Amino acid sequence: MKYLEAEKLRQQLADGVEDVWIPSPKLKYYETGSELLELILSDEKYYLARKEQELIDLHYKSIMDFGDYSRQHTIVDLGSGSGKKTFPFLKEALERFQGVYYIPIDTAQSAIDLCHKNVEKEFPGLPVISHIDSWEICMKSEFYNRFRDTNITVFLLGSTIGNFSESESLEFINKFMNIFSSIENSRLVIMFDSAPSEHKSVEVIEDAYNIEAMKKIDWHMIKMINKYLEIDIPLDKLKRYSEFDNSKKGVVRWMELTEDCTISYTSEKQKLALLRKGTRIQTEISRKYSQENIFMMAKNANTKIWMTPDYYYMCAAFQP
Repeated sequence: MKYLEAEKLRQQLADGVEDVWIPSPKLKYYETGSELLELILSDEKYYLARKEQELIDLHYKSIMDFGDYSRQHTIVDLGSGSGKKTFPFLKEALERFQGVYYIPIDTAQSAIDLCHKNVEKEFPGLPVISHIDSWEICMKSEFYNRFRDTNITVFLLGSTIGNFSESESLEFINKFMNIFSSIENSRLVIMFDSAPSEHKSVEVIEDAYNIEAMKKIDWHMIKMINKYLEIDIPLDKLKRYSEFDNSKKGVVRWMELTEDCTISYTSEKQKLALLRKGTRIQTEISRKYSQENIFMMAKNANTKIWMTPDYYYMCAAFQP
């Protein structure tokens, strides 16, 4: 099922709601959502942040061993947040290349402001060209025109790719490969959380998604759904669930109605819809990947993979 934006969801309510809603995951970043996500990253049980940092510390030099050192290097940071996770790559690029452009992109003004502050403190004078926008602007060839004579690395950190469906992942990577096919020394670098294996149990993955900060972000998303979609789902009639779904190859988190309820779905509160007990509102799905999955995602790309020693976390670079 596709993500439901405001008008589509209101129409669905008018037509009779399905058993599962999948609102846009962007809603969880609205307002204080970015700050709540920072709390998740600082929780010890959330191994993803620790393992990603471990991978970066071990392999950032190798990951940045790319391109023509006599040229400048443009680093695009999708969903940059505070920008700190990109610092090792920026530092290495500044030592290797003739100059560096840093382009952080985030939907939250507060995140971009913090990113500018952190970069200026760590790398005074580094050119920062930020965008408060969605990633779609980076998936167009004209975005790269001014940087066409530089090396280009686009980073998608935080295992964000896990929030995509299989078809969305393929489309996302293929769009970049199509753009970069005409740009010398360009690539897409993505972080992946590993699938369950003999090295990593399902329980370890599930525990990471049941920390208190994760529960708070799920409740925050429901509040944002109510506010921005102008509906009034009662929070006291919802129960949170989180489990690993083998068929979806990932952790699914959702809110489920504990009883029938009637909600309004216009700003004038004039139209009503009956939601049945058991109706689910998906807050997120986080898919996990094997090495085989990654190589299959971009069959025509030159793909290189790095991983942590315990096989918990991976990084892949895709180059046309």
